[in-house]
Amino acid sequence: MSTWVRNYLAPVVAPRDWPGQWVDLESWSDEDLARAFGVALEQLDNHLAAITDARSLATAMAANSSGLDLDLFAWSCANDDQAAIAEQLATAKANSGAEERWPRLRAQFDRVAQRSGVSLAA
Repeated sequence: MSTWVRNYLAPVVAPRDWPGQWVDLESWSDEDLARAFGVALEQLDNHLAAITDARSLATAMAANSSGLDLDLFAWSCANDDQAAIAEQLATAKANSGAEERWPRLRAQFDRVAQRSGVSLAA
């Protein structure tokens, strides 16, 4: 997988609730594989069809993010979307706030916000 696909496309097309994330080629029959593949393609089609503009793309990315996506955060800051900013910070802190690296991560969020003229609450 190319770096571009891994960094930009994968978060958009990788819903966490896909039932076909795991395939057992050893024990599944051809019919089982065909059925799972069909379900996965249908889910992918529905997922991508819901992405119609920048807002829906951001929503899809946020749904599949641990909150640490600084590109998504920068987009929210540039659009002064206070609800999205607060939600992403809360998600990031919930997922990574107890880690030793949290102060460095928070400083990155602060720098991104500052570039857009957004002030973050402490």
